[in-house]
Amino acid sequence: MRVCFMAFRSIHTQRCLDWFVRKGHEVHLITHQPQQIDGARVHDISFRTSAALRWKRYLSLDLNHNLARRLRLVFQVRNLVREINPDVLHLHTLYFPCYYGAFAAARPLVISPWNGDVIWTPKRPWYHRAIVGYALRRADAVTADNQTMRDTCHQRYRVPEERIHEIRWFGVDTKHFYPRGKDASLMKRLRLESSPVVLSTRALSPGYNVDALVRAMPLVLEEAPEAKFVFLWPGGELVEVIADLIRQLGVESAARLVGRVDHSELPSYYGSADVTVSIASPDSISASLFEGMACGTAPVVGDEPAVTEFVKDGWNGWVVPPRDHVALAQAIVKLIKDGETRQTFVERNLALVKDKADFDGEMGKIEALYYALRGKTGGRFGVRKD
Repeated sequence: MRVCFMAFRSIHTQRCLDWFVRKGHEVHLITHQPQQIDGARVHDISFRTSAALRWKRYLSLDLNHNLARRLRLVFQVRNLVREINPDVLHLHTLYFPCYYGAFAAARPLVISPWNGDVIWTPKRPWYHRAIVGYALRRADAVTADNQTMRDTCHQRYRVPEERIHEIRWFGVDTKHFYPRGKDASLMKRLRLESSPVVLSTRALSPGYNVDALVRAMPLVLEEAPEAKFVFLWPGGELVEVIADLIRQLGVESAARLVGRVDHSELPSYYGSADVTVSIASPDSISASLFEGMACGTAPVVGDEPAVTEFVKDGWNGWVVPPRDHVALAQAIVKLIKDGETRQTFVERNLALVKDKADFDGEMGKIEALYYALRGKTGGRFGVRKD
């Protein structure tokens, strides 16, 4: 099967495309952030400044202007998709430029919206909301990774329920993420000794509330002075703000600001942690939360509907108001001090990940969906039969 994806650069994009390449499918990626993916053909649609003479650019409408470039991109993507002629066009997110795929007239069209597309939509500009609605209603299938996203697609954007499929395509590779115990070399390198470790892997950006975790640190250290806090992040503009806050609170000795690490290194960090904290707001269920669960860490999460669908307070984790650093500190201390409860949470979450977020299983669902949709549409660039 020939599959065409539109996505931006991320580890999730790479893992998804790698899976389909390994399955023997012909895989194409249209993106403005090209990345090398062995076995896949990558089509770069990033903007480039034209060096042609101005009058020639005027004649060809090759203008070095953002609006003109965006308008041209509609036709560029449409022509590129027609040239690829895929059996399935799959848009991973509806951020720029992935939503251009909705104008490509390809069938079947599958869309996997991310948090910011639908759950964070009220904070997005009106035109983004309009594009999201248009794209979702045009899709032959929409994948949702939780019930909140599913309900939002149906109720806010009027996507028929039968076109929405609950699939967590970012699931966890349990051959790589599994309980492996503390990594002695990592513990030594980060000077963690035999301390209980609290891990944060969310971005240092507004909304992820990492500052609330920093504010909780002095309260935790009063009860568990040996605790250490490890911060990883994939990006964000608040790195200096967080570092300054740590200095202001006088908790530098307990903090380990590591930054970005390769995805292959994450299991060692999760395995060395006792507690993971994920308190973004708004939030959907995150790949990092499932990865931590798969590696045997106990979670403290924010009270967000898409998250509490999977983490029940007192059953397999602790749930706190995302900005309440006092409640957060109390939850962390309970997990540090109560090893029996922590182990109960770990065992329940290992079963949950296997049942709800196994990567191979979830990707198999997407592959089956592709085949089913291909039989229901009028072929490439066809019209939905229903």
